[in-house]
Parts: sequence; structure tokens; C-alpha cells
Amino acid sequence: MGWASWDTGKLDFADGRYVVAIRYSAAPNADGFGARASDLHEHPLLDSLALGAASAPDKVLVVSEESSMTYGEAHLLTRALIRFLSSEIGLAHSDTIIVYLANRLEVPSIVVAADALGLRVVMRPPYALGECIADNAILAPSLIFVADVDARAVLETNGISIPIVTLEESDDSNLSLHSILEAFADEKGALPGFAPSEVVLFSSGSTGLPKGIVNPMSSFLHNALELASALGINAGDVLYAPVPVFHVYGFVSMTVALLHGATWAILERYSTDRSLELIEKERPTVFFCVPTMLIREMKRDETVPHRIDSLRVCMVAGDGCPRSALEKYERRYGCSVVLSYGMTETAATLTVENPSASSELRHSSVGHVISGVELTIDSATGEILVRTPSLMSSLINYETGEERAINRTDWFMTGDIGRIDDCGRLHVLGRMKSVIVRGGLNIFPSQVERVYREHPCIEDCAVAGYPDAELGECICLIAVCPKGGGVSLEELREWAKDKLERGMLPEKLVVLDELPCLSNGKRDVERLRAIARDN
Repeated sequence: MGWASWDTGKLDFADGRYVVAIRYSAAPNADGFGARASDLHEHPLLDSLALGAASAPDKVLVVSEESSMTYGEAHLLTRALIRFLSSEIGLAHSDTIIVYLANRLEVPSIVVAADALGLRVVMRPPYALGECIADNAILAPSLIFVADVDARAVLETNGISIPIVTLEESDDSNLSLHSILEAFADEKGALPGFAPSEVVLFSSGSTGLPKGIVNPMSSFLHNALELASALGINAGDVLYAPVPVFHVYGFVSMTVALLHGATWAILERYSTDRSLELIEKERPTVFFCVPTMLIREMKRDETVPHRIDSLRVCMVAGDGCPRSALEKYERRYGCSVVLSYGMTETAATLTVENPSASSELRHSSVGHVISGVELTIDSATGEILVRTPSLMSSLINYETGEERAINRTDWFMTGDIGRIDDCGRLHVLGRMKSVIVRGGLNIFPSQVERVYREHPCIEDCAVAGYPDAELGECICLIAVCPKGGGVSLEELREWAKDKLERGMLPEKLVVLDELPCLSNGKRDVERLRAIARDN
């Protein structure tokens, strides 16, 4: 059976199920894990993985800098994990596991196994091990996955006594994926009946404390199908996602690859040079990135050239990106760059632009809503409001330890300011919390940033407010300037005086080598405010 003989269908949210139709021409497996017409609506991720293993077992599912895992290998590991978690540990629907992992080859198998059993899977970064006591008290996990024995030792030192599985094999008798694969790979048996699984991701914390966001797996399946449809993704694509899988953008990219039989290319730890080397080596066709990655990689590639000619689409999500950078990237690499808008609370994508649209449209807005999403603008505040089947189901407050259910039929207040143009495309103007109030004038940082990004001496910039006794707040321009491209505050104010209102001109200039970012590549807004205040 060829990959072209199957595809994914549409959704049905009846009683929490997500219907995914897969067409195939080969006989399904007979060991309880094959793609059978009777259970396609119950385990779409597992069925897609099984279909890949049956039709093209040597096809690469996930590839990193140094190694890879095929569909056949991933399916074998997933089967072993399902047997281990259910029969050995006794996990069942609604039990919780925590995954303290970065982008690793084994993550898809762990997620698919958890989904098949209807578990709640919490994605946490490895550096969050220091918060394991709070995680254990609030999330009440039954099992934890970590990278190695050192990470396991951190948990044990903090009194965590539940089963801990390491990815790397150890010399002692403790659990590892290798030991699980040896013990359970050959076991047979029927899967449990349908039980909806949940995914817990944490917000980036770009404007405050991170919070645990609970979403049904069906939300990610919905968005993965719609995103793939918008970008024309199929089994022949290699999807490169250097963003961490414990962030929503990385997680949904993995889900897209799994559902569509594509290859998922990852970096465990991002750096500009490593990213360019992986693109050159693995030749991805779709690049999921944030503006910081796009700008830094293009700059580095100018001094240390790489062969980058495989990209078909580059999707940029997150903070605003200079239009000049988008245009330059397209000219240099011959691909379509599209902008997207979404958030952790909605399982990522809400809007995306069509890659075949003109560059004028692709670079001036974040596109149209995907299927199932309703979007409007609050006439009083300008806030973007959305209603979507992929809205989070609950919110975990780490300060109180409480989990609050969310009414998924209500309009959700995004906290972003925007407008919808005459063609129905969304334009995001900025965060409500980031608004600078200077002498009674409300100023969105993006309004000022958009102008100064076009200055010939500025490579990238951010704007933040700082306290002022007379005006309430004043404006600080934080700029990244190319070597030898120094410019004074007075020159910058003079240059922009005909492009901005007088009250929007910066009163302070700070020049940095690069803008501070969070682990997902987004700007660290709190750090930017501190820089504006303290310099």
C-alpha cells in the first residue's frame, strides 16, 4: 500500500470522540493494534501510526541531529508502552503521567500510548524538574518519564516515590524504555474501549506566571487536520519544528506529522547553527518557526552559507516579524512564508494564511480562521474574542493548586487587540497587557516596532514602557543593530517624526546584541520591561 492511498477526514465531537477516517488498501494487523474500520474513530493517532508501520515500516517518523526512529520502530515502542502502562502499572482512563522531556525521538510513542489509554499527559520541560514537588502535589501523577538517571535522582531526592521511566538505559534494575521494550513488545491483547485523553501544556509566561492549560486531545487532532489542509501537508513532507514539544506550537506540529504519515524533524536544544545544519541535512519542506528563529538564521546564513533549497512553506507564529525580513526570506529560499495566530488555550492555530496568496496578503495579516472557529472584535475594547471547539477544558492555578473548568461554548477573551479587514483576515495589533499609557495616550508596542523595524540600522527591535512620575509611562526602544550600525536616540526620533505621532516617539534607547526570549522563541516581555526600567 502506498502512502497516497490513505487520508484523514473530518471531526465529530459527539461525546468527546474525534472521528478520523483513514482509507487503506492493505489488510490491518491482527494483534489488536492495526487500523480497523471499527475503531478508527477511537484511536486516530495509534491507527495512523499502525498504518504507517504496516505500509512503510522503514519510513522515518522522527529525526534529530544524530539519530532517527522509523514508523515501524515507533509503533513497536508504542505497543510495548501501552501494555506496560495498562497491565504492569495499572493505569486507566483519567490517570496522569508527567513527561519531563525536550524534543526526543521517543516522545511521539509516549504521547500516542497515553492517548490510546485515555490518560492525562502533562508535558513539562526538563528544567522544570526543580518544581517536581509542586507538580507532584497539584497534578498527582501515577508515573513520570525523564531523560536519564540524573533526572531520576533529582525526583527521588525530592521524595518522589512513584514509578519513574528513563529514556536512557541504566546499569541498575530501574525502569527504562529499553527494559519495557524487551519485556512487552511481543505481548498481544485488545485495546481498551474509547476514553478521551487530555494534554496539559503550560503557557509561555511571556507576560506573567505560567499556568497549566488542559485540552482534550481532540482539540489537537482538529487543529492538526485544519493546519495540514491549509498548508497542503501530506505524507511526502518533512516537517521541521525546532520549537519545544512541551509548548503548544511544537506539540501540534508533532500531531500533524503523526496524523498525515509525514516525517517530524526536531532539535533537542535549539541554536542557530544547529538549526541551519539540520535544515541542510534533512531537507525539510515545511518549517514551523517563530520570528526570532527566522531572523537569526537568515542573518547567520549570510555569513556561513548553507544549502537551503528544500522549503516549500515557512509558517511563522508568535510575535510580529518585520515585513522586510519575511520578504527577504522568501527571495533567499524560494518558499512561501505565511503568518499564523493561536495560543495554548486553543491548542494552537486559530488563523493561518494560504501559501498561494500574494505576498502582500501573506505578510500583512495572520490570515483567515480555520474551520470551526468563530472570531469577532469587542467593539468597546478592540479585544479579539474567539469561539472554537479546540478551546481548553480547564485551567490549573499553581498558586492555589485548584483546577477550574472552562465553559467551552462561551466567547474566549484572548487578551489580544486586533481588527478584521474587509476580506475577513485578522490583524493582531498587540497584547492588552502590553499597552503603554503615556499621558493618557494608549500606545501598542507593535505600532512603534513596525516603524522602527524598517530603519536601515535596526535589525530587530522591541518597545516597552517604563514608569514616569509626570506621564505615567514613557517609551523605551530596545534595538538590535548590525555591527557598525550604531545610531543615536535623537537620530531615531528625527527619522520617525513623520511616521509616528509625537507621543509615540521613544524617550529612551537600549541597544542589545539580541532580544531576550523564552524557551519557545517568543520574546520575554517581563525581561524587556525590566531592561526598559533599569537602564
